[in-house]
Amino acid sequence: MKQKNPKSINIQIQNCGKVNLDNINNINKKGVNEKEKLLTLSIQQINDGLLAIVFDTNNTKRNKEAASIAENLLGGKLVNSTMWVTIPDCMLLPSIVPLMHLYRYIQSWKSCKSYFRKKQINLYQFINALIHVKDCSENYIARNHTKYCWRSLNKNGWGCKYINSIRKHLDKCSEYKSNTLYWYNYGYFNVLGEWIIDKNLIREVIFSEIRDNGLDLCPFLYMKEITEKINGLPDSIEIDNVNFKKHYKNDFIGSKIGPVPDNIRHIPELSIKDQQEWEKQQKIKELEYEIGMGQLIG
Repeated sequence: MKQKNPKSINIQIQNCGKVNLDNINNINKKGVNEKEKLLTLSIQQINDGLLAIVFDTNNTKRNKEAASIAENLLGGKLVNSTMWVTIPDCMLLPSIVPLMHLYRYIQSWKSCKSYFRKKQINLYQFINALIHVKDCSENYIARNHTKYCWRSLNKNGWGCKYINSIRKHLDKCSEYKSNTLYWYNYGYFNVLGEWIIDKNLIREVIFSEIRDNGLDLCPFLYMKEITEKINGLPDSIEIDNVNFKKHYKNDFIGSKIGPVPDNIRHIPELSIKDQQEWEKQQKIKELEYEIGMGQLIG
């Protein structure tokens, strides 16, 4: 159930992690390769629910200004000549403004590395994602409208407009869009030639996108609802050449190369003439495949 008329965004969680940097005090005394290994090891030891920003400092004015922002506004710690900024999940949204100020200084520094939940990230893209989450959740409160989270007025998507890794809705009036896979593309042909939907893989892809982009920092994103949407997808798709068709790619059939079914596509609404031409081309591909597999005699 959605929250009704919340007065503020509650982004506080229990046990906000703190990082112990005592074990990395000697990193800057090592050689370049060993320093890189120690840096990687230290990042791996950081709590999973953290943003970590690491950069080298020197005595230039810009370095001092960046270090000041990191220490005074983001709680950073200077270890020898390396600045470590670690921000727990529960403090990321309130830290957007100082993060933006820090990024203006360190964006082009080769020594700067950023990690979120132990994965190296593009800090600029990540800050933009945080801004989207913050603005979106605040607008949800201001408008008091669950449809604000929808992809459009008529399509609720997965429940968050920023989940873009997998398309949920099919557009029957337009051709297949190849820039993003649809939910039904995640599947396989079984021994009977039926197309089986791999819901576990869909869940893995969507949840990875949510975690990697920090979308779960939004207090109005409900993983249970997303799971229910995934579980509600069909278990299999009937290839009826009316709503869905096989998609072919050229591959080896024995010692020859020919069209082999590797996935499926939904069929957009076509004019009678276009439908007849499409059925003709589809039949040709099916015959070529059957001939290649030796299924036709004579």
